[in-house]
Amino acid sequence: MKSSIAVLVAFLSVIGLPAAPAAADALELRPRLQPGSTYPLSLRVDTRTEASSSGEAGSSHAEDVRLHYRASVTVIAVDGDGRPVRELHEGVSLTYERPDETGSLFKPGAAFEVRREGAIEIHVGRDRLPPRAEKAVADVLAKQFEYTLEPALLAPARGVEVGDSWTPDASLVRRYLLSRGVRVLELGEEASATLRRASADEGGDGLVIEYRIPIERFELREMPRQVELGRTDAALTGWVQLAADAAAPPVAALSRLVLDLNGTSNASPRAHPWSLRSTETVERRARPLDEMASAAGSPR
Repeated sequence: MKSSIAVLVAFLSVIGLPAAPAAADALELRPRLQPGSTYPLSLRVDTRTEASSSGEAGSSHAEDVRLHYRASVTVIAVDGDGRPVRELHEGVSLTYERPDETGSLFKPGAAFEVRREGAIEIHVGRDRLPPRAEKAVADVLAKQFEYTLEPALLAPARGVEVGDSWTPDASLVRRYLLSRGVRVLELGEEASATLRRASADEGGDGLVIEYRIPIERFELREMPRQVELGRTDAALTGWVQLAADAAAPPVAALSRLVLDLNGTSNASPRAHPWSLRSTETVERRARPLDEMASAAGSPR
C-alpha cells in the first residue's frame, strides 16, 4: 500500500436524541467530547487519478485506490475545546483495495493509542508504530471531519433557518484545499452551502448541510517540473448530516474534490500536452460497535 495515498469518513452513533433544531446557529459541527466518551469510527477514502502526456516520450498513468479505516474509539484526554488529544483505538482495521490487489495493514484485534498533540503519533505501549505504518494511519486520521477545517469553513456567519443558503468562508476554503494539496489561484463564482432537513432515505431526522465550492484556477502544491499550466477546473462538493441533538457530533459526512487540469510539458526538446484528472472522496459514517468488532481486520 502506498502511504502517500490517503483517505475518508465515519461518525458517532446517536440513539434516542430529541427532535431536530430549526436553526443552524444552534448546531455544533465540531463536537465537545469528554474523557471516557466512546464512538465507532469508520473512515473511507477513495482516490482515482489519471495522468497523461503526449509527444515522443509520451506516457500515461492511472491509479484507483480505496482505503478503509475502522476502530472502536475511547477518548483518554481532551483539550480546552473538548477535542480529543489522546484516544485508544481498539479492533483496528486498515484495509486497501486496488483493481488487482487487496490487503490489510494490521492483524485482527490490533489496538494502539492515537496522540494528536501536534503531529499525529501512534503509540503501542512505550513504542511507536514503524514509520511507514504510522504515516499510513496518520494520513487517514488527518482527514477525519472534526479534525479538519471543514466545520469552520461550513459554519454560517449568521443565524440561518432550514432552506437558507450562505457562502463558505473563502480564506478557510483556501487553507483547507492547501491541506489537500491544492493551491487556489482564483475561486469560482456561486460557492454556497444550504441547510435542509434530512430525507427519509437519510433517516428523516436531523438536518443536512449541502455545499458546492467551484474553483476557477489552481495549481498543485507539488507541480511536475517544467510544466506550464493551461486550463484548470475543480470543485469541492459534499454534505454533512447533523445529529438531532445540537450538542452531538455529525452523524455522517462526505466530501469530494475533483481536479481537472492540463498544460504543456517542456521536459523534452519539443513541448507536448500534459493533463491530470483526480477525484478524492472522503466519507465518515456511524456504525454500531458490534458491527465494528465483527468487521475489524477483514478486508472489504
